[in-house]
Amino acid sequence: MADIQRIPEGLINWEEGLNRVGGDEEFFLELLTDLVVLGEENISDLHSALTENNSDAVMRLGHSLKGAAANLGVQSISDYAFQLEKKGKEQNLDLALELVEQLEKRLDQLKSFLES
Repeated sequence: MADIQRIPEGLINWEEGLNRVGGDEEFFLELLTDLVVLGEENISDLHSALTENNSDAVMRLGHSLKGAAANLGVQSISDYAFQLEKKGKEQNLDLALELVEQLEKRLDQLKSFLES
C-alpha cells in the first residue's frame, strides 16, 4: 500500500479524497490508480489532438480528466486539465503542449506515489 507520508506536496488532498469514498483507503487507492490509467490514455490522445490542432478534442479530454481528478481531491491534475479544457474551448492551443507536459509530470508523480 502507498505510503501517504510520501505524497508529493500539493498533489493530493488526501483527507478530501478519502472522505469522498467514505474513508475506504483501499478503494481510494484503486480509484487513484484508475485516474493514472485514464490520465495516461488522455495524455496520448491529447498529443494526437495537438498534432491535429483539434481544439474540440483538447477541450473534451481536458474536461474529462478535470472532473475525474477533482472528484478524488487531486487538484493539481484537475487544474492543468481545466487549463487545457479552457484552451480548447477558446480554440487557442498556444502553450497547450506545455500544459500537457506539466500534466504528464503530475501524473508521473501520482503513479510513483502509488507504487511506493
